[in-house]
Amino acid sequence: MKNENSAKANSKTMIFISIAATIIITMVLAILSANSGGFATSSSSAQTLSERMTISVIIHIATILPAIPLGGYILWAKKGDALHKMLGKIWCCLMLITAAATIWIGSPGNGIAGTGFSFIHIFTLVTFISVPLAIWSVKHGNVKRHYSAMQGLYIGSLIAGGFAFLPGRILHILAFG
Repeated sequence: MKNENSAKANSKTMIFISIAATIIITMVLAILSANSGGFATSSSSAQTLSERMTISVIIHIATILPAIPLGGYILWAKKGDALHKMLGKIWCCLMLITAAATIWIGSPGNGIAGTGFSFIHIFTLVTFISVPLAIWSVKHGNVKRHYSAMQGLYIGSLIAGGFAFLPGRILHILAFG
């Protein structure tokens, strides 16, 4: 009983640390991105919303919007059964497609060294590493690492999604006009 309570306390502490670290890292990346021109909020080459709604942006929005509620459901629903595995595969595919789409979202001439990539694009790399790591971990019996990787990806997507509603960003315009 004592070990079980200690394990629960450690788990809650790790969740808190994961959330806090994700928030801090996301804020730092967002600040760095904003300062390097990576958000492309006022690009002279694409001023109107319709010009900014490229196929990459559409794919990104179309895959992340279902991934958010699905990921939340998977994290809090029963683990290990056939439904969890099937929904998990769908979620992983959505996340990988979402990340792939971000490669073509940027503002050429701006960003890091004029590449069009901003510091927020680090989440693309994190997704490409974390999804296979999580799958490999669970296939090799490391359920704890699997859960941590999936939880981190989900929390990161929520926080990064929050920054998508900054004034001037496409989701802010779509949501608030």
